[in-house]
Amino acid sequence: MASLPMGVWWLAGLVEVPFVGRTVCCKTLARRTVYTATLTNVSADGSVIVGTADFGDNPEGCEGLGRRAFRWTAAEGAQNLGTLWGNDSYAYSVSVDGSVVVGWAFTCRGWVEYARAFRWTVNSGVEALGNLGGCCNMAHGVSADGAVVVVWAAVPEQCAFRWTQAGGMEDLNITYAELLSNGSWLTSAYSISPDGRYIVGFGWNAPTERFEAFLLDTGFPLRGDVDRNGCVDDTDLLRVLFAFGGQGYRNEDLNWDSAIDDADLLIVLLNFGSGC
Repeated sequence: MASLPMGVWWLAGLVEVPFVGRTVCCKTLARRTVYTATLTNVSADGSVIVGTADFGDNPEGCEGLGRRAFRWTAAEGAQNLGTLWGNDSYAYSVSVDGSVVVGWAFTCRGWVEYARAFRWTVNSGVEALGNLGGCCNMAHGVSADGAVVVVWAAVPEQCAFRWTQAGGMEDLNITYAELLSNGSWLTSAYSISPDGRYIVGFGWNAPTERFEAFLLDTGFPLRGDVDRNGCVDDTDLLRVLFAFGGQGYRNEDLNWDSAIDDADLLIVLLNFGSGC
């Protein structure tokens, strides 16, 4: 997919977002005019843009109906990502190649709405990341490969969570309790590094008795650990060598610059033997 040419592009002149999908809270409107669109993230090469389009409120009185997360490309235009059987959806982050989008959407339980984190993929569409209880959970960031998502949740206390396919939702305050001083609490996770190792957000720092931004080093994966098995060895070296000269964002591209080259090979060599 081609990215936009150099310049400043105003989305109002580029995008028409179809209003589609059903809702159990209000009647479905087949199509509405987009009043405004907010862009929240973009893929590494600029070819995929995600955001939220506002179609306005339902004239029959269902407040908030008409906001839809969308994914835009120059070739395909804007794609409505749908909802979780509620009124609105919001896209916040996108994987490095644009194939995975995360955000949050309302889901309905009777006439009551709850905010739930979602992950959207080309093959599976929009899927909720799990029900943690409480009123809300919202996905704010995703790793480069789309495999790790960071989430803010109120369960009912505010907590920072991480989601993976294998582990589901995990409370960072429990997983990394030994890294936190007594009384400290990670309340929100907002973004994650391309390899999924570093997480940033906001929390309560007990020693200073105030809310502060945090950087969490989870320690995984190790630098140079291509196969993510906790050991930088000849297997990792061979994977980079066999992929050498290739293009595209994947684990062999250790510095995430879309080129598998001597820089990635050097990362393996400099960290060879770590964790083994």
